Amino acid sequence: DASQPERPARWVADSDWAAWDPSDEKLAVVLRGPNADYLSASSLDGGLLLPPRSLPGPVRGLLWLRLDLPDPPESYRAASALTPPALWSPEVTPPAEGPAQRWTVVSLPDVQVPYPQLHDQVDEAFAALRQRVIQETGWDALASLQNAFVPVTGPLDPGLGEDWLYTGRAFSLNSLLANAGWMVSVREEVGQQTFWRIYLRAENQDGSRGAPLRDAPWDLSARYNLDPQAYDQGGAYAPVPKGYWVDFTALARAYGWERFASLPNWRTYYGGTRFTEFVLTGGLDWYTAMLEIYPPEVMVTPTLRLPPTATPSRTPVPTLTRGPSPTRTPTRTPTITPSPTSTPSPTPTLTPIPSNTPLP
Repeated sequence: DASQPERPARWVADSDWAAWDPSDEKLAVVLRGPNADYLSASSLDGGLLLPPRSLPGPVRGLLWLRLDLPDPPESYRAASALTPPALWSPEVTPPAEGPAQRWTVVSLPDVQVPYPQLHDQVDEAFAALRQRVIQETGWDALASLQNAFVPVTGPLDPGLGEDWLYTGRAFSLNSLLANAGWMVSVREEVGQQTFWRIYLRAENQDGSRGAPLRDAPWDLSARYNLDPQAYDQGGAYAPVPKGYWVDFTALARAYGWERFASLPNWRTYYGGTRFTEFVLTGGLDWYTAMLEIYPPEVMVTPTLRLPPTATPSRTPVPTLTRGPSPTRTPTRTPTITPSPTSTPSPTPTLTPIPSNTPLP
């Protein structure tokens, strides 16, 4: 309070933008969400005067003026009588074969990416966003992508096993644009999560496209500059670049594409930043979105097998175990069997033969 500078500061409300009412008794605030901004109002004692209301686009500034306007203003009445055309509408092609409830992925013309395909329900949103980016920046930033649809057999980086790229409803900008100076990322903390706002450099730097950048971008590549502090922080703030830039995140949000929160380990794992990835979920969760293009059998989790231990265990060395000493088993002493004795056979005796003795 400038009129009472001796009064200590105190908390009134959490916000990113704030504006006092003309009586200095109320405070209008803007709350930033991951993919939308909300308008709210509070009293000086912290009481809620206006519940948060979602706004159709990003807020660039906020003022609370004392103006006498008709209720509602004439411009509002005229705008309410008009029905703005949709920015895009899906044009689906029924699958030629297979179950009718399963969708297909369609090709993206003139896009350099490993698999130039997207889900049949979101490819028109991508094409419309691409034309809008060309109109706002003057060049085709979506002509070369890091990823679009990724087959379920195509592995992604560690920690991205359930990434939306597998569903065909997401795409990733080419991160090489940052190295070339045509793209910068601004770090935004929303609650306990880290998000990134992407800005693309306008081709014509005469002020006809884009706006000056007011927030310092975050240099993710600074972690490789042999600076221990930048390495621990996952990067460092870079000077605000000169020139005119276009808020790509806001453009993507207008067409339904939402950004991702970084993984908790993004400071030590570059792939965990996910700062270039955008998704159009269509109100689906990841598993349901996968079932739109794959049969349920593909989603069956295989039985886990325990991997070998990182440190091999020591093989036990056999040791000598002293067992009971063998006892002598007595053997039977053989008995001597008497050999048969030789029995003398009777010797024949000579019987005298009578002689021829003359008889008397």
